[in-house]
Amino acid sequence: MRIVRGRRSHRLGLVTTLLGLALCLAFAASAAAEVRRGSVTNPVDESLPVGQDIVAVSASYDTVTGTATAAVTTRGAPEPGAARLLRTDFYAVNAAGECTEPELRVGATYSQSAAGWRYGAGEGSGTKSVVGSTTTLTVTAPSLVGQPLSCMNAYIVREVGGELEPFEYLVPPLKLVAPLEPPAPTPTVPSSPPPATPPAPAPKSPPKVKPKPSLTVASPSLTLHRNSWTKVKVTIANGGNAAAAKVSLKVGKAKGVTIKPRSGTLKLKSIGAGKSKTASFKVLLTKRAKASSKLKLTVAGAKGVKASGGLTVTAWKKPSPPKKGGKGKKEGKQPTPPAPPPLAEKIFYRLEMQASESAKLAAFTFIDGTWAYNGMPSGGLPNCTAVTGGPDTEGCIKYTYDPSSGAVGLESIGTGKITAGGSLEVGEKAYSPTAIPAAGTRLQVEQEYVGFSGFCGPFSTCTTWHEYVTLTNSGEFILSRQSLTTSEGAGSFVAAGSYPPDQHGTYAIEGSARIKLNFADGTSQTKTIAIVLNKEGKPDPVNEGLLLDSSYFTFAHTG
Repeated sequence: MRIVRGRRSHRLGLVTTLLGLALCLAFAASAAAEVRRGSVTNPVDESLPVGQDIVAVSASYDTVTGTATAAVTTRGAPEPGAARLLRTDFYAVNAAGECTEPELRVGATYSQSAAGWRYGAGEGSGTKSVVGSTTTLTVTAPSLVGQPLSCMNAYIVREVGGELEPFEYLVPPLKLVAPLEPPAPTPTVPSSPPPATPPAPAPKSPPKVKPKPSLTVASPSLTLHRNSWTKVKVTIANGGNAAAAKVSLKVGKAKGVTIKPRSGTLKLKSIGAGKSKTASFKVLLTKRAKASSKLKLTVAGAKGVKASGGLTVTAWKKPSPPKKGGKGKKEGKQPTPPAPPPLAEKIFYRLEMQASESAKLAAFTFIDGTWAYNGMPSGGLPNCTAVTGGPDTEGCIKYTYDPSSGAVGLESIGTGKITAGGSLEVGEKAYSPTAIPAAGTRLQVEQEYVGFSGFCGPFSTCTTWHEYVTLTNSGEFILSRQSLTTSEGAGSFVAAGSYPPDQHGTYAIEGSARIKLNFADGTSQTKTIAIVLNKEGKPDPVNEGLLLDSSYFTFAHTG
């Protein structure tokens, strides 16, 4: 529209009309545009590093500019070099209120300075900023204008066996809503003042309702690998109008299903009105577990508040190959868990002789598809997140493995290979394979470890010791030690013995190369356990022995 200066004519009415029409169109456009927003807090998970524990998320989506922004706050500042991926996904919402496709995926690793996004066939880059413990990802693109994105979730993802696995996320997802539009102003028409109206009668007070909590518990269904611990999250929500105090979750039992903590009880303390909390525990399916098991979930709180649900765990089964000449059975949409990497949870060892001490147990311990440990760790397979070992230092290292050639790459140490006989060769050294017993395994074995320090003889000083271990198939153990010190004195050979009392209790093999010894005096120890293989390549603790931390128990069967 063009207005010529200096002309005041009958066109003023037309200009006024056009201005009014433009204002109406602008108002209609602003009404169609909206910015959908949402924010939520997430329960603290003390088992996670502070930089990987999501505690709060806020997000927005502008339908006009095609801008999606997510700010994710962790319990502490993210680690700059951590090999973790922060991903924020925006979804549509179906008629049932569930988050569904289409999906806008935005992500960046902790070490990247920018974000990337993908939506349908389109993709591009965005911005990333970190302030304190809050990481903000923002993307803008014409293809993102006017999309039905009203839901989002934030994930911290790690790589396991070449697959990306989310291990920290929101439960439930965050819904994004647009603010209510203000009502259109009504034109004022001059008129005579209205007659005075009598005051309205005071409204009656609503009947008083005593506030009370109302708890619900989710009933998830999971597909799990046998003999592998899996972290499970269950959400308990309080839909009432009062806080629920002394809330606890009890996980029921099922044959062949092991729960950690062993008691199956988790204390959540209090849950505010309209709030929710997430309980985390670990589940292990042993070989005795059924193909599908249901564990009862019971929630209890103060003043008789109760709720119940169920956790269904199904053992993963390798799909049958299609029948010859046919298409075979169609697979369901639910993805199956990835198979463990070929070298995951394997320990290779060798004994290196020393002049003045008993033989040293050297080992390479493979934890998952990425991490290994140079040495024999104490207390089971460690959780490696950073490189701490090297050629002359025990600790976590990264490795690569090519199953087709058997080639193994050990970061900062060198290369090796898995031989046809199953041994690990690194340089000129050969390491023998072992077997890690599955969780719940019971053994019937009695073995001995002999150690010494110093130069033993009539004109020198040394200390020798014998350690004895007995494991029974009823779950009991005996662990005792005897030491003997010899030295030259007054021209004669003098010996003095020290015999501590036998120590005993019960044991449990927990998986991940861990055995827990619960002593009768109330103390406990957790050691790394591996079983030595015989010439046929089979685990043989009775005739070949076993490894407990850095000790090789194997001499009791010899005459």
